[in-house]
Amino acid sequence: MTPTYQLSGKFQENGFSDTNFSFMTNDGFKIKIMPKTAGTEWNSITIDVNGDKNPNTIGRDIFLYRMDERGLIHPYYGLVYSGGNTHMYWRTNENLCGWPGKKVPQNSTGYGCTARVI
Repeated sequence: MTPTYQLSGKFQENGFSDTNFSFMTNDGFKIKIMPKTAGTEWNSITIDVNGDKNPNTIGRDIFLYRMDERGLIHPYYGLVYSGGNTHMYWRTNENLCGWPGKKVPQNSTGYGCTARVI
């Protein structure tokens, strides 16, 4: 298992674990797919753009997506993901990806950085 970290530097449990379906592309991307399970609304897709190379940090080289029931892919904590809940939207919650030009908050997960980047 490759150690995975949140944007704040905190260790992330259940990063790229051996219990999920993951694979490496020829150009070095590592992709993990977590199928929808009881109690969840989405399939999850995690992409590490440089495979097992550092920093293995959500929001820096690891990005999170969700696939809806129609097969459309949405970034975590983007507009569709938030469903209008401002606490669940990266633009209104600095703990999801920090603010441009400011130090990353101590409890920032990086989960909203995919939406910020795209």
